[in-house]
Amino acid sequence: MARVRRRVARMAAWSVTGLLIVAGVAAATAVGVPSAPKALRPIPRIVGGADAPAGVFPFMAALQQWEGDGYLTICGGTLIAPDEVLTAAHCVDQWAVGQATAGGQPRERVIVGRTVLSSGDGSVRLPEAIRVDPTWDSATETDDAAVLQLDAPVGGVSTPTLPVSGNRGYERPGAPAVTVGWGSTQPQGPTDVGGGVYPDELRQVSLPLVGDGPCQGVFDGKRNPALFPKVMLCAGGDGHHDACTGDSGGPLLTALAGGGWELIGITSWGNGCAVPGTPGVFTRLSAPEIHDFVATSGGSVAFGP
Repeated sequence: MARVRRRVARMAAWSVTGLLIVAGVAAATAVGVPSAPKALRPIPRIVGGADAPAGVFPFMAALQQWEGDGYLTICGGTLIAPDEVLTAAHCVDQWAVGQATAGGQPRERVIVGRTVLSSGDGSVRLPEAIRVDPTWDSATETDDAAVLQLDAPVGGVSTPTLPVSGNRGYERPGAPAVTVGWGSTQPQGPTDVGGGVYPDELRQVSLPLVGDGPCQGVFDGKRNPALFPKVMLCAGGDGHHDACTGDSGGPLLTALAGGGWELIGITSWGNGCAVPGTPGVFTRLSAPEIHDFVATSGGSVAFGP
């Protein structure tokens, strides 16, 4: 069984019951994380969370594709510099700069700072360059990271800091982390395909970080997916709270004592959504190879203490 990512499927999303389409915008989400029985497959979403208050996550980005007669939000992302958005490689590996529809609309766009998708808030930008981590492996989801350079800076936004290379100080098992997104709010089993309920308003959920050993114990022995702790970080697993389909590319954050956020992970994949005993899996931003990719992608990225 193939690994399930947390990106919204392109064609199937339009026929999904509960998909919210407002003012030409199809609001969907990313991939979730259930448990690990027999065959495993990754998925993405926010399940068991709450609406995110306006202004709390001004750096949150919605990645959208034109689908027929409106834009579909397929993934999330994080503004890490005025003109750069960090997301998952599997969200944008099929994107290309400068693509347009027959009607002249940009095929892909990025919205930063919009809490409610159907509103006109935030800044709309186009990708000017797409940098996928050159070591990303689509078969294993290792190094699942990409940086979008925007066609114009987004001003006035306080961005999160990122970990210094090798610093796992913010990754203590049991410590609370927060992930946000517009992904499905409906739990999904490891073999569920399609479906889901996608919110118009940004959602947030708190997840406890899970140690490498316990998380690897969930996935080891299952050929697909497998966990690679060097570049993957786990969170959640209580069966009630998780990311889900449509949340891919979004942030995993920890609150800093002095205010602000540390960005420690990118929503990557899961085995269903909110499946008991199965954490969600995130790209580990403290991993030296991931850090080096982000640091060399340009822009004024802030690396934390």
